[in-house]
This record gives sequence, C-alpha cells and structure tokens, in this order.
Amino acid sequence: MKKLLQAIGFVIFWCGWPVLYMYFRRSERTRVLIVHEGDIVVLRTWLAGNSKWGVPGGGKHKDETPVQGAIREVREEVGIELKPEQLRLLFTTMFHDKGFRFPCYYFVAELSERTSFTRQKHEIADIRWVGPTTAAPDTLLRDVHEALAAYHASKSAMSRHQ
Repeated sequence: MKKLLQAIGFVIFWCGWPVLYMYFRRSERTRVLIVHEGDIVVLRTWLAGNSKWGVPGGGKHKDETPVQGAIREVREEVGIELKPEQLRLLFTTMFHDKGFRFPCYYFVAELSERTSFTRQKHEIADIRWVGPTTAAPDTLLRDVHEALAAYHASKSAMSRHQ
C-alpha cells in the first residue's frame, strides 16, 4: 500500500510541478537535524515518491523567523515540541533540486532523551530514529549528509575549544 501511495505522490508532484515551482521560488525553507546520542530522526514523505530519508522541515511562513518556522514544521511533521533555545543554526544555503532554488536554514536540536513521534499522516509516509550503523549512506538525501557533516564539524570545533 505504501508503494502505491508513493507512486501516486510521485505523479501528483510532477503534475503539480509548475504550481510548486511558482510557490517555492519565493519561499524560504528550514530543515532540523534532531539528534539523541548519535541517532537522528529521519522521515520519508508521500510527495515525489522519493524512497530516500530526509529530516523534518518545510516552508517558513511569511511572518515567521527561521527558528519559528523550524519549530512549527517539526511539531507538525513529527509531533516533537522544541523550544527556540534547543535549536542551533548549522548553516544556511541556497538549495537546488528538481528545478527549485530557495534559501534553506539548517538547524540541529540535541535532545536529552529519545521521544516518540506523532506522524503527520497526509504528508509523512514513514518516520524513525536511525543511528550511524543503521542508516546506509545511499538511503539518505544529499542534504541530510550535508547537515550531518556540518553537525559533526561543529561538535569537533566545540570540543577543541573546551
């Protein structure tokens, strides 16, 4: 059933691409790497039928700061309540994919305990915690690799300064 829904999502994505393009070209996006003891939260969406895992995030509303947008998207997609002080900006980049181009803010939130999820059923196909040994590199989206590299580099820099 999941494969059928992902196929439908793929068709909807490409049929709606012109409308999505007009929307995304003026938007700003957020992504949040949620970490607990080396494990991260990953998810797959129904849209675009993508079989690779990403991290929570989405569009920032017009009157939101990037932090507010990130907190709202995490709450909506996975049901985890974050506070502004839990988010640390990893980097900002101009995201390029499938003809879309938009600014994207990448944050990390390190949790003291592993939480459970409340999956947004109409957007999120699957969600889970994965560790470095359970997530094969070719199953993660490119931007997840970039966020992980930035996170590990920032951890190394912080440990050198202590």
